[in-house]
Amino acid sequence: MTKKTPSDIVRHVSKNDKDIARQISLAQLADESPAAAYVRTLNTDTGRRAMMQALTLAASILYPDNFPASKGKGRGGNAAQRFTAACSIPWAFLPIARLGELRAELIRRKYARQTVNQTLTAVRNVLRQVWLDNGITGDTLERSKLTLAGMREHDTDPVGRHVTGDELRRILLTCSKDPTPGGARDGAILALLIIGLRRMEVSNLTLSDYTPADGGLRVVGKGNKTRKVYLTNGSRDAFEVWLNYRGNDDGNVFYSMNKGGKFEGYSITSQTVYNVCLERSAAAGCACKPHDLRRTFIGNTLSAGVDIVTVSRIVGHSNPKTTARYDRRPEETRRQAFEVLPIPYQREGSI
Repeated sequence: MTKKTPSDIVRHVSKNDKDIARQISLAQLADESPAAAYVRTLNTDTGRRAMMQALTLAASILYPDNFPASKGKGRGGNAAQRFTAACSIPWAFLPIARLGELRAELIRRKYARQTVNQTLTAVRNVLRQVWLDNGITGDTLERSKLTLAGMREHDTDPVGRHVTGDELRRILLTCSKDPTPGGARDGAILALLIIGLRRMEVSNLTLSDYTPADGGLRVVGKGNKTRKVYLTNGSRDAFEVWLNYRGNDDGNVFYSMNKGGKFEGYSITSQTVYNVCLERSAAAGCACKPHDLRRTFIGNTLSAGVDIVTVSRIVGHSNPKTTARYDRRPEETRRQAFEVLPIPYQREGSI
């Protein structure tokens, strides 16, 4: 049997893009593609998904002709087909100039700094894999890494926003006024986002992570790092209202529902969490994204006087500098900071 090259695989895929994930495994692709070989070295599913998405974005910019157009996200999308196409591009023969064009195009399209840097990191790591396979020289690798330098924080305006207390109230009100199980589920999801959880962390929660005695919730974050957060006041109320609908069976905390409000039998994805946030906030007239709620939690806890080291531990940041970059409190908050310490100056004649 003749061994297929990545190009052969992509030609096969283009004729039948259904159930690609079942047709082609990452291990098969790794035999021919440094992109797939690199992804296989990652030790978490979250990391693999993120790098596959980043490499797909990079490949679609580097070789846009005949690259499969996105058909959507989630179970109905064609992400597997698009990643297979990304694996087929000649990573070992990319001119340095094309890498510079990739970086410039990502910035020109106004992708968020995190997206730009994640994409550039993914490409650098693939080129390192090529070097390990003796596909390029060390000098070429170093020049490529310089060309693919990430964006610095001051190269772009901060993304995201601070969500006001009134907006948070209105968003949650859309759920509490919804008498269906979907209203209870979405209220609990939003409550967890409001106390700083990432959307992937919300979708991965299991019932065994919750200890009702103290309201503690075990959260598995990036790199499989675990931390404990506590549900209090409204967040605990929203969570337990949902558990009354869900029941006490083991498994994921949150399940998907159809439009009729019935359980569909499988756990939600991070995309579901994203959609819930967008839909409920839009209904409240104050559209925001999950990470805006996380940024808001960080800003609010800092305003309440919680030290930044504690806040960074609560939200699962390994470095408080990362936490500081999330602060999107309005300018008025900063103005008020100047009023904390009096300046002992008196005008002449008022002494």
